[in-house]
Amino acid sequence: MGSKKRTAITNGIRPWRYLVGIWCLLTLTSLFSTWPINTTTLLSFSISATLFTLLYYSRRIVFSSTHLFKIHGNKEQAIPFTSIQSIKRNGAKVNGTRMWIVTHLNTEGKEKKVRFLEGVFQHGSTKEFIQEVRKVNADVVVWEHPHFNH
Repeated sequence: MGSKKRTAITNGIRPWRYLVGIWCLLTLTSLFSTWPINTTTLLSFSISATLFTLLYYSRRIVFSSTHLFKIHGNKEQAIPFTSIQSIKRNGAKVNGTRMWIVTHLNTEGKEKKVRFLEGVFQHGSTKEFIQEVRKVNADVVVWEHPHFNH
């Protein structure tokens, strides 16, 4: 699986957690060093802790000619195209980019969903992904519109 060419769908922003973690530690030490708790420092700590948590749990989505891969740190989950049931463009937008939902069956036969936003520099990769899935799995249902499938 590792030798096939992979195309990225989402950006890998997880390494930014180190910078945010340092900022979080600095604001935490500043919070403990001053006894009358400063609301600005408390707000800065809560924002940095939330941002660190979001970055820590972020993942990358890439695909090859036969599989979709969810990469979280060093862990990688391969989803074969034959198990994908539907690809839907969601009605929700984040920064002008629509969210996509891939519904698939896992190894136990349970329906699972993978949600992702197309990355900033990967525009068009979702169309390539849909074409690759249709080559392998002709029964996949693709929802290009949030409310109607084609």
